[in-house]
Amino acid sequence: MRLDPASLRLRIVPLSRLRLHEDFDPWRARRLEVSLRHQHILKNPVIVVEAGEVYIVLDGATRVTALTELGLPHILVQVVSYDDPSVRLRTWQHVLVGLPSSSLANALGRIAPHGAFACDLPELQAALNARRSLFGVLASEGHAFAFPNRQDPKEDIRLLSQAVATYRGKAEVHRAAEVDLPALLTLHPGLTAIILFPPFTPADVTHCATNETKLPMGITRHLIAGRALGVNVPLEVLASDRPLEEKNTWLHDRLQSQLRHNRVRLYEEPTFVFDE
Repeated sequence: MRLDPASLRLRIVPLSRLRLHEDFDPWRARRLEVSLRHQHILKNPVIVVEAGEVYIVLDGATRVTALTELGLPHILVQVVSYDDPSVRLRTWQHVLVGLPSSSLANALGRIAPHGAFACDLPELQAALNARRSLFGVLASEGHAFAFPNRQDPKEDIRLLSQAVATYRGKAEVHRAAEVDLPALLTLHPGLTAIILFPPFTPADVTHCATNETKLPMGITRHLIAGRALGVNVPLEVLASDRPLEEKNTWLHDRLQSQLRHNRVRLYEEPTFVFDE
């Protein structure tokens, strides 16, 4: 990957043209809004793909929501493409800690009138991969249950959102990329269940972004090579009434200066980042 402004595909765009494909957490958005008011800096760009006249947000729903609440007209984005093999769409699984299994079963039973069928983990994963199951539950004891979908995308997403709502705020919810029950039990001693979701496609993300239905937050997981971090654009630049073209010229010149002074580094190896 070349280190130049064009290859980074960073640009400032109208905030009104961004579309979310998933719900957002109002509490997290409010916390970020307060932080932005104090720091006056947008550190990282929102990751988007272009879809006609709009930009679909792959990562950064909280930032979009917070900046919208601040009334900013423009936002910094990094444009990527689903056609690029370095952009991969995966799914998070939800690890629940502290919620009794009986409470979870009763709540899910009320929103899934078709019921669930017992199975083993490989059968559940096969049903999810074939999109025969809307979601599944793996209990801490190893029992698995699949919840059939309705073959109606809008209704399925609505039920999926209801399912996530049954435990969000009532249990600790941790994300897991892989379902390794023994390892997760060691990491989370109070684990009661793991909620498994089907794989989603770029078409699913686009559909949710351009329609009223949104996926629950914390399910889609985009792996993006060459993600730009620490760009640090002052909010006053985004908030000013200068023409958009001038703002992007300012951004281009800033990036050129940072590259010229070796202030941009490309990490090609996997990296651990510890939050402060």
